[in-house]
Amino acid sequence: MPNILESLYHGSLFPNEDSISKDANYRPLNRQITESLETW
Repeated sequence: MPNILESLYHGSLFPNEDSISKDANYRPLNRQITESLETW
């Protein structure tokens, strides 16, 4: 297994990719958090 630095260097690891959870509670909870941040 290659280490993290080697993976980053060789371009096989992309830490800035967007990852979206497949959990059914993710979107409603994310929406609620976003709305509360906008009102704050």
